[in-house]
Amino acid sequence: MAWIQIPGIGVDYPVVQGKDNEPYLHYTFDGKANKAGSIFLDYRNRADFTDSKVILYGHNMKDGGMFSNLKKYQDEEFRKEQGKVLLYLPDKVLECEIVECRRVSVRDSIYEVEQEEGKNVLEQIILSTCSSASDKRLVLKCRIALEQRKLKSPL
Repeated sequence: MAWIQIPGIGVDYPVVQGKDNEPYLHYTFDGKANKAGSIFLDYRNRADFTDSKVILYGHNMKDGGMFSNLKKYQDEEFRKEQGKVLLYLPDKVLECEIVECRRVSVRDSIYEVEQEEGKNVLEQIILSTCSSASDKRLVLKCRIALEQRKLKSPL
């Protein structure tokens, strides 16, 4: 479906999507049980990334895997130097700039997904991971800096 890379923090994973947000919390992209789960697209988003807001989730693993190093972007200097996310979709590559890093409630409005008919412009990408407090999440807000169409996809 997609692939995400975040240079500088070791994120280099496939992105999957389930019928709800539960399956890939505990299963890899190929269906194997695993506590690290997968990086996954919110089930409410369109699989082709045409919503105005796209939300990607990943675990905050103690071993440094998945989205555990998103916390480094709390440092503004690090964010300025390493604030790039690459999303490889079947027909294009999106280079995104990390514009904000903050902790939010699990009920924050950042998790609202509205699908607007006729509006196929991706305006923001949200990366979300759990934090030490069970009712808080660490989120990165990203904006598309460059979109490059691909002739052939490696996906």
